[in-house]
Amino acid sequence: MSNIEADDIQIIEIPEDAVIMTRANALAPESEPEPGYPSGPMGAIMRFRFFVIGLLVVLGIVSAWPLREVFSNPETYGATIATLDEKKNNVLAMVAASTTASVAITAVPDDVGTPIADKLMDLSSNLMLILAVIYLEKYLLTIFGFTVFTIIVPLALLLFILAIVLYDRSMASGTFARLARKLIVLGTVLVATVPAGVFVTNMIDSTYEVSYSTEAAQEEATEEEAESADNPLDFILSIPETIADAASNISGELLNQVNRLIEGVAVMLVTSCVIPVLVLLFFLWMANLLLGINIEAPRQMLASRARRMKITRGDIAAVKQGIQKRKG
Repeated sequence: MSNIEADDIQIIEIPEDAVIMTRANALAPESEPEPGYPSGPMGAIMRFRFFVIGLLVVLGIVSAWPLREVFSNPETYGATIATLDEKKNNVLAMVAASTTASVAITAVPDDVGTPIADKLMDLSSNLMLILAVIYLEKYLLTIFGFTVFTIIVPLALLLFILAIVLYDRSMASGTFARLARKLIVLGTVLVATVPAGVFVTNMIDSTYEVSYSTEAAQEEATEEEAESADNPLDFILSIPETIADAASNISGELLNQVNRLIEGVAVMLVTSCVIPVLVLLFFLWMANLLLGINIEAPRQMLASRARRMKITRGDIAAVKQGIQKRKG
């Protein structure tokens, strides 16, 4: 821009009643721009960051003390534990029944019942696996509650605080925020897995009623043979006495009762082992969709056990052929 010479300057007199019109803030002195905040939820958090930090500290204290005592107390899970105890009693009764039936069928001459007896022994091992899973679920209720509200939730809240403090100051802020979200989702999965699995199990049990009771079986075993035959467990428990009277008498009804027992064990295996695993996989799948958490489960082991437990038509045909030969 060229310099203005003194001769080019003219003085103009402005009347006192003249009005000068300018654009808004055109003559205002330039001021320092206010520090900007990001738009969206993060902007609101940064505007009230001190209040948010205080709120997170209070939530961490509440989680580490009152919530920890509530969710680590077995009385909080009274209904869930009662369901697990009922399933435990059913499993114990079925273990006794399958073991007794296996020993009784093995005692039949000419080993005609050996294939079925071997399958029943496999059932006993599967039932012990179910019993171990039930005990594990019962203990994990309080263990997960204590771990989540004492360690995971306070740690996640601490990471949120660090993310707010280091925002626009360090690249670690985003990392802390992502870790905090993953810990919150992980804690939710741990706390909800066992109760959700038991809820689904109750729905399946209401559809397929599995009600084996040890005491009821022992009482019914002393009644007449016609009445005891109505219950597969009672019928199996009476096998030793039947063999003592006539060791060579195995009817098609026995095979039907054994198959009903195996069907009950299969349902128990599904409700006690497969359903909790599927519920856990569902929660982890949701977590994977939200935050990228991916954990693999031992599905092949459950599939192989299901194949071993299944009685094939060849096994039943072999037993029937043995029976027919003895009758002939």
